[in-house]
This record gives sequence, C-alpha cells and structure tokens, in this order.
Amino acid sequence: MKLFQIIFFILVLTGCTERKSNPVKGDNNSTFYLDTTYHFTDTIQNKILLKKFFSTDSVQLLSFQYFNNNNNKWELMNEFDSIPIPYGFETDHADYNGDKIKDFVFLADRGGRGSNYFEHLFLYDSIKKSFKKILGFEEVCAPSYDTTEKMVVGTGLSGSYQDTRMYNIQKDSIIQIKGEVWEDGKLIKKYKVIDGKEIVTFGKNNSLNILPRPTLFHFF
Repeated sequence: MKLFQIIFFILVLTGCTERKSNPVKGDNNSTFYLDTTYHFTDTIQNKILLKKFFSTDSVQLLSFQYFNNNNNKWELMNEFDSIPIPYGFETDHADYNGDKIKDFVFLADRGGRGSNYFEHLFLYDSIKKSFKKILGFEEVCAPSYDTTEKMVVGTGLSGSYQDTRMYNIQKDSIIQIKGEVWEDGKLIKKYKVIDGKEIVTFGKNNSLNILPRPTLFHFF
C-alpha cells in the first residue's frame, strides 16, 4: 500500500510540471521543440520549430523557424538564428501592434530588479502569413502595448525614479518618440525624440532644450 502511494505521488508531481513546448529531438548541445504555445487561427496549417543550443563560449541561443502548409507541403516562411536567451527558454504572447493578434516574445534579459526585463519580439502578419523580428525591441525595458495611444510603452525603475518611454513600430524596427521621467510619483521631465535627440518640453526650468538621447536610467 505504501509503495502504491509513493508511485501515485511521483506521478502527480510529474503531471503538474508545466510544459510550454514538446521536445522533438536533441543531443547534449541542442534541443528541438515543436512549439504548442502559439495559437494560430488555423493551427493545422502552421507550425513553429524552436531549437535551443549553446555557442562555443557557452551562451544559450535560440533558433526560430516558422512553417506554413502549402498544397500539402511544409514551406519555411521565416528563420531567425542565434537569438540570445541567457536565462533560458521563457516565452509569452501579447499583441504589440493593436491588430488583436498575439505576437511571440522571448525573454532576452533581466535588469537589476525583477520588474526590469527585456524581450525579443516577433510580430505575426496574418495577411503575409509570416513573422518579423523587431530590431531594437530587446532594448525596451518592461514593454507593454497601450491600446488607447496605439504605441509600445517601456517602463524602467531605478530607486525612486520611473523612466517611461513611448515607441512606434516602423517596418521591422522600434523607434522611441517621447518619454517621461518621474521621481517619487511626481513628473519631473517630459520630452520628445526627434532624429535621435531629446527635445525637452517639461523640466526643472520648464524650458525647451535639445539634449543627447540618454541611456536607460540616465535622466539629466
């Protein structure tokens, strides 16, 4: 009786383990996955194959392949190779362009605080039936999509400061258009970004200034 209880307990633990994708094949250096987390309108005609592997200097990387079934033949539509995933295979889905179709994201990095994180973004085009990797998206801190303003918002936290940056996706790149800096819940700076430079519209002196675009958490 005790042996049966032990076996049952092991089976319960195994069944509760979260699985986000199904391993297809692998070796000591790489693992292949047939992804089951992304839900297409017509799942039977689409599939995503992922490969997790390590570079020669032990950096964990990801390969992303998207296939579409055309006349009973699987056609490779997209292939993105050597995507850095230093914290392992962590994926999610969210709409980042307001087309009500969830897009594919992978964890790219984590900042000093748990709320500061960075992701790789793959937008799905239902008309062209293909994905595109958005260049520079992995530099957006804690990204989300503002459905009212129709833009991507990145929010970085450092001590009592909150650095909020707003972006537009243009073709295959993400471009910052404006930003705000808050300290202890009070707005201390607003600016626009034109040609890679800040045009301050609200600040300590409430005057217009043109400043070099700051790096994350460099406010003044």
